Amino acid sequence: MAKLKTNIAQLGSTRLLYSRIADSICEYITENKIGIGEKLPSERELAVMWGVSRSSVREAIRELENQGLLSVEAGRGSFVIGEVSDKSMMFKIQKRNFFEQFEIKTVLEEYMLKKITPVISEEVLSQLEHIAKQMITMCDNGIFPQELDNLFHKILLESYGNKEMINLVENMIHVFGEYNDVYFHLCEGVVNETNQTILDTIPYHLDMVRMMRARNVKEVIKIYRKIIELDIQLYSMVNPADQKETL
Repeated sequence: MAKLKTNIAQLGSTRLLYSRIADSICEYITENKIGIGEKLPSERELAVMWGVSRSSVREAIRELENQGLLSVEAGRGSFVIGEVSDKSMMFKIQKRNFFEQFEIKTVLEEYMLKKITPVISEEVLSQLEHIAKQMITMCDNGIFPQELDNLFHKILLESYGNKEMINLVENMIHVFGEYNDVYFHLCEGVVNETNQTILDTIPYHLDMVRMMRARNVKEVIKIYRKIIELDIQLYSMVNPADQKETL
């Protein structure tokens, strides 16, 4: 049986296990040039290959069956029935998990902002204000300040003080980084619109700092939701029908 370079344990623990296994099955099909109509190794063989349970493999296969990539025949096994585009298939699998985690992250961050705003120190506010102004300067030059944006949110998160919640949100942010690698590869045709949407989020960071200094929780949340609306717009560019109405 052909081996796959990817080790499930090395793929990160923040995404659902079956989703990571589904990614690896796609990679396995691509690397081993398994064509339409050909059979995959059994669930047991795949489970042994990646050191996971058969139930997790079964869930991953069900996910790929829902995506129209595999067909499962009772007593015979799993067969490839759709073309595998490595990046686009990973995108489809990750996108559902992405929006689910994005919704969780949004709820958590909004809760944290409500708690932080009345008590955040002037020292932290000054740091955030300085970073926000630097971000705006870079945006004025057409450059998205990714590192500064990450630093802004890191300082804001750390001011909350709940380490477990901070770790949870930071893990989700890591997931979004993986998603972005796939997303922006597929968004090459709308890169100008994408860039503008990203840049449009930046001025709101300084507005948020000013409202936090005024201890105006209501306005802070309103500004945060404007950023989220732009984020949703950004991530819905590939397929607007996938936009989450609940966010």
